[in-house]
Amino acid sequence: MFVRTLAIVACSALFAAAMLASAQRASPVILLVGDSISAGYGLPIGSGWATLLQQRVDAQHLGYRVVNASISGDTTAGGRARLGALLAQHRPAITIIELGGNDGLRGGSLDAMRDNLDAMTSARRRPARACC
Repeated sequence: MFVRTLAIVACSALFAAAMLASAQRASPVILLVGDSISAGYGLPIGSGWATLLQQRVDAQHLGYRVVNASISGDTTAGGRARLGALLAQHRPAITIIELGGNDGLRGGSLDAMRDNLDAMTSARRRPARACC
């Protein structure tokens, strides 16, 4: 009897996990690509603006899922290099780019920063591929 109950509980847990994963995939994504400001560097976990954005979205029942792909120390060149894969992976409805501060701190070229940001804002997510 115990083994049967345990099997039912395990199957129920797997089903719930699968449903949650499916719901998360179905929710439109807001993708954040940024530096330490968006990554929340130096802040207690859960207190950065990306978390606050998700809380606001949830409170207003907007149905979006915030994916924070920010990396502390990232530059516009780094964001540009990563963006294509992020767009393909997450297929966001909205993309927020918060980059450039580290370029300035490092004395980077304004023309290169502009080119990187222009390329990123022009990037499009790839259409879903047909399976099988």
